[in-house]
Amino acid sequence: MSTSKTILKAHREITESFHSGINRTLQARLNNLRALKRFVQDCEPAMCRALYEDTGRDYLQAIQLELAIMFVDLDDAIANLASWMKPRSLAVPWTFSMDQCRVISQPLGPVLVIAPWNYPILLALLPVIGALTAGNTVLLKPSEVAPASTRVLASLLPQYLSENVVRVIPGGPRETQELLSLSYGRIFFTGGPAVGKIVLRAAAETMTPTSLELGGKCPTIVGPGANVPVAAKRIIWGKLANAGQTCLAPDYVLCHPDLQEEFVESVKKALVELYGPSRKIQRVVSEKHWVRLNSLLDTTAGNIWQGGKPDKDSLYFPPTLVTGVEADDVLMQDEIFGPILPILTTPDWDSAIAFVNSCPAPLSTYVFGSSEGVRRVIDDTMSGSCIGNDVVLQMAVNNFPFGGVGASGMDMYRGHLSFKLFSHEKSVMHRFRGLDWISSFRYPPLNIRRLQYYWLFLFNSWRSQRSIAASSLTTTS
Repeated sequence: MSTSKTILKAHREITESFHSGINRTLQARLNNLRALKRFVQDCEPAMCRALYEDTGRDYLQAIQLELAIMFVDLDDAIANLASWMKPRSLAVPWTFSMDQCRVISQPLGPVLVIAPWNYPILLALLPVIGALTAGNTVLLKPSEVAPASTRVLASLLPQYLSENVVRVIPGGPRETQELLSLSYGRIFFTGGPAVGKIVLRAAAETMTPTSLELGGKCPTIVGPGANVPVAAKRIIWGKLANAGQTCLAPDYVLCHPDLQEEFVESVKKALVELYGPSRKIQRVVSEKHWVRLNSLLDTTAGNIWQGGKPDKDSLYFPPTLVTGVEADDVLMQDEIFGPILPILTTPDWDSAIAFVNSCPAPLSTYVFGSSEGVRRVIDDTMSGSCIGNDVVLQMAVNNFPFGGVGASGMDMYRGHLSFKLFSHEKSVMHRFRGLDWISSFRYPPLNIRRLQYYWLFLFNSWRSQRSIAASSLTTTS
């Protein structure tokens, strides 16, 4: 755990380091990104062991779901950073043609990253990559619910990156509250809406820009024209990755009534195909979450089918389908964040779209069906992202904007967007020192002729001069 003095000292030193320009130049940023890449490469075994200890995820899943994505983002940032940092020239009216007008990207300042427990290394380091590309320094607060991953970050990362560039602050809610009482260039939080509101309120006290990556109940529509066996396999794969503890996971299914029976049987068949006859998946993160999931099944009015037996001692919760679910069921109140898949029925595309639009905007919407149906859902619903005929794969495209909208989050990142998120775009005009007569029309006293020149100066056009003159004469008379 970190003490108050430790946190204040870390904040002061990381702020001083930022102002010293420790990560300001292109070469410094590239060096730090390459050091972070070496950390991911060299510490892969340690990170995979930590992820197994925290989440029950095996070695290959740890690489598939976390480490591989970081390599893609690091390679992209290293390859493109020089072009991202270049000042942008602007098209300006001819009256500014003798001036230098451009937009430069400047780092915001020390950044606070608060990471979640479900992907405790990936979602800690992805925003750190963006902050480093933009030239910032970082205070990183990992999740106390993933202690093994936190130990790896706290003990091994300083061997690759200076603690004056990235410093890990272990701890729980008390440490997070103390960190939030300080000022930053930006706060980046990934987690649930309840804590997101606490973060946002704290950030308001210091007027700190804040990015929230939250979640929500991601709907999945299976409508006319869907390839039901393929849809079932893809949906249950996305649902059960990380035991359903994924913000992008399909949360519930809106199925056409004529397709429901085939869909349920196809899911059961896919479970055996993907996970073997035992249908064994990884455990959930903690006893608290196991109890929460079990309580949902105790109170739902739906019809429950489970692909195994729940076991509290090992925190195992089996794949679970619930049919006959209504909109007001307990399973439809909050994000499930576990391997329970409610299945509702909607008679047509209109009712499915209306149902999605009646709920808070989710992080993602998934739709399986005809080309026209997919197009309608993409165009007529609001969500952070949308995929036709698949799920979750937007994370594999590092240049896709990733983030929510409304209740599912604020701001987007990944790729170039990460650089922009952690940068300030400063408008810069460098004017000539002499020839003041060229713009002397701006000075008092104003008259019609000077106003006409002013119009030309702003819009590079003589249009509307007569109307300006007419309105001016009317006013003065």
